[in-house]
Amino acid sequence: MDWNRLLSLILACAYVALALYRVLGRRSADAVGFLLVILVVAGIAVTMIWYGEDWGGRSLGLSRLGIGRGTPGGGVKLVGWLILLLPVLAGIGLWLGR
Repeated sequence: MDWNRLLSLILACAYVALALYRVLGRRSADAVGFLLVILVVAGIAVTMIWYGEDWGGRSLGLSRLGIGRGTPGGGVKLVGWLILLLPVLAGIGLWLGR
């Protein structure tokens, strides 16, 4: 297991653990929705990081619009990392903005 997979899995598990802490602390419909959103977003990001190289190079079939080339596998992984790190970056931005 390479460092991308291990680090993304640890970060996603930390997000889910924090969301579970919030759900168990409040027990409201909003908290459950928050948990579901975290699960879906973290799952998509981890999947993009883990299987980005396999998805790279595929074309969406939009050659009529001038989009004929596929995305490199590294690009798919990069977007997965951006999605996974978005809450951390937002938290840092909010903290610096105080």
